[in-house]
Amino acid sequence: VGEGTMAGVDVIASNRAEFFLIGQPLADVATAEGLANKGELVISPSVYSYLHKMSDLREEESSGFDDEDDDSFGDDIIDVLLSKSDFSILDGGYYLLTPHNGISTDYLACLFMGSNKNMDPMNSSTQ
Repeated sequence: VGEGTMAGVDVIASNRAEFFLIGQPLADVATAEGLANKGELVISPSVYSYLHKMSDLREEESSGFDDEDDDSFGDDIIDVLLSKSDFSILDGGYYLLTPHNGISTDYLACLFMGSNKNMDPMNSSTQ
């Protein structure tokens, strides 16, 4: 998993057109893929930093503020990823996420993609 700014580029010449994406997130994903084995989830150093930065900001904001009624999906993602995963450092500052307590890797991957919020976290098959 990578994060950051990307650009879509259209190249048109003669009777041919190509579309491709460029940006650091794609390079990060390519590196992470090379570090992961089947069924593993690897995140880039910037994703790891972002998760912890957002967690720290939320802790600062929540002191003295009652947000129990706030059902923010982004907060759910950070809570699950930080509380239900172990992080192991890999080459280049990348991290292997290892879910615990029966949480499936597919569930964590779906959280990163922002899809299937209501998926069963114990079931490894995506819905």
